[in-house]
Amino acid sequence: MRWDEQEQRPLITSFAGAIDLLEPLRALLFKQRADAAPELVVLANVLACACFGSHHLWHDLGASGRSEVTRLMVIGFPALHDSNVHDLRWKRHLFICLGDELGLVGLRPPKCSDCGDYDVCFGSTDKTVEPVHIHRISPP
Repeated sequence: MRWDEQEQRPLITSFAGAIDLLEPLRALLFKQRADAAPELVVLANVLACACFGSHHLWHDLGASGRSEVTRLMVIGFPALHDSNVHDLRWKRHLFICLGDELGLVGLRPPKCSDCGDYDVCFGSTDKTVEPVHIHRISPP
């Protein structure tokens, strides 16, 4: 993966480069599942794949809005939900968490820079957001 020296963050230059992040993202979601229910295995796979879509995560999931993704995160991935203390868009938050795991500070979702809503999700100045360490609590 190339490094953007000016912005001091990983530079994803193609979909082929971005897809290399699919398995690590899937692993992060698997590790952060609420429990071992088979439905959460499927949901982790679906979420990971949808994060590489060209639209907002809720749209690529076929949901009616961000609140439905939030509900999925609360139920299926509570530690990831609780770590989103800055109320970031879910795709952005997941890639920040992934970057934290991989040592790639500032990792951004692929294709977001081409989106017309970039400023809505990232802000016009794209301030760096420090990742919050995810504490997984084992179910009883």
